Amino acid sequence: MFPGKNQYNPEEIPSRTITVKYSSLSDSNDITGYDVSFIGSVMVLKNRLDSLNIPYAVGTDPYDKKNVIVRFPLDLIWKEELMNIGESAVIILHIGSKYAPDITFTPEKLTVKEGAGQTFSLEFTANSYDFRKYLELLQTIERQGGQEVCLYLGQELIAFSSLESAYESVDQNGSISFTRWSNPTLKMDGSTIHFANFLAAICEQNIKQHFYMQESPAEIRDENGKIIYFDYVDIMPECKLENPVVSEMLAAWRTEFNDNFHIDYTNDISHRFLALRFYHTDLYTPETALQEFETFFQNYSADLSGGAFPSLVLYLYAGENSDGGAISLDLQMDFETGSLRINDFSDDWFLFYNYRDVVRSPEERDNLLQEYKQYVRESSFWQPFLPK
Repeated sequence: MFPGKNQYNPEEIPSRTITVKYSSLSDSNDITGYDVSFIGSVMVLKNRLDSLNIPYAVGTDPYDKKNVIVRFPLDLIWKEELMNIGESAVIILHIGSKYAPDITFTPEKLTVKEGAGQTFSLEFTANSYDFRKYLELLQTIERQGGQEVCLYLGQELIAFSSLESAYESVDQNGSISFTRWSNPTLKMDGSTIHFANFLAAICEQNIKQHFYMQESPAEIRDENGKIIYFDYVDIMPECKLENPVVSEMLAAWRTEFNDNFHIDYTNDISHRFLALRFYHTDLYTPETALQEFETFFQNYSADLSGGAFPSLVLYLYAGENSDGGAISLDLQMDFETGSLRINDFSDDWFLFYNYRDVVRSPEERDNLLQEYKQYVRESSFWQPFLPK
């Protein structure tokens, strides 16, 4: 198989390295060196790796030929790149709201356009048959008071364009120019152009037999080749497109509250949600059980608005840990208003885990959940969250 432009031997990858295993979803149990589909997918994978313009090593797993193993320089790779390097990733425009018309489409091409100095922009060009939907998306954003067009990699927000410039460029050449990353501390310049080139490579040549990053541990070695870390890659490296304001808020909340209140934050390529966990909760009385959360939300409503947390999950535990009985509920971001709300106020909105630690029968469980639902329906605090 032909080597990639930036492909090296494993021992030649400089500085600290991270080695990750990617698995093919091929139905074949006996992939050989003559499997055309597999070889083609590996070549697409190498093209994407080359687009990053960093050295890498790639090979197949000797115990399972469907697995591809890649070694990267740890300090030069983003988590967003690690997660999507072998996926059939989709780059889309979307209004970013579950309550808006479904106006989602992929570009005909995505190009990196050089600007003054080392700056650049991402030029998103639609297929000609999508042009009407193109304008419909811009008009929908304008009608709802929005000022920005959002670019997504799968479900992950990655870049912005102003609505005004989008209208202008669409009218001139049928494209939209994205000039800002979702992380406001990152600039579209030489320090991030590798990610822009990576996005362009994904758009140019999609992978037919994709490789997903396995949940098996990633291996990290120091400058001398010694293994210093062997754990799940969710820990390291970090997501570069995450808004640093979120990290500051989480740190402040964690120092302020006692052991009865824990905060977890999940931010991967397909899920981003805030989990609030309250312990030693009186689950028998909805008003008492929800009081601490209501106070927290009222104190920090400004921080919880604006899209920083697209989803919030609340857990109420009867005991001192997460093992016993618990009730949970979730709120989803309405991107039209920047507010959290209840999407579906059905009987499934409240979930009761290990309910026999709290009540004696399914009937008592159902009756208690109905009390919670009635309280939420009648509470002045909760009424703004209810679906219209």
